[in-house]
Amino acid sequence: MNEIAQAKAQVRLQNWQMMYSEYANSGMTVKEWCENNNLSVKTFYYRLKRIRMETLNREHHDIVALGNTGDNIVSTPNTGVIRISGHGITAELPQDISPELLAAFLKGLSSC
Repeated sequence: MNEIAQAKAQVRLQNWQMMYSEYANSGMTVKEWCENNNLSVKTFYYRLKRIRMETLNREHHDIVALGNTGDNIVSTPNTGVIRISGHGITAELPQDISPELLAAFLKGLSSC
């Protein structure tokens, strides 16, 4: 696929991800949301399938046990954050952080 086609596909996928976020935050059923947004249920599920496939096709990171490195990962339910400490760095992340952002953060932390 050439660069222009890749860019178009990426923009389309981002639009579909925004569409799904709007649906997820709407509190409506798929059928209700689709009717309100002039979209067929079949198209909605096709786009959702493409979002999921793209997510699976993204770069995969192996999880490697580091042993006892002195790093601490503590979930603090009273504050709604995850506190991660290691390599002299402490970070507080929201419990609902996306898996992609958490993986990127941990990768960055491991390179310190």
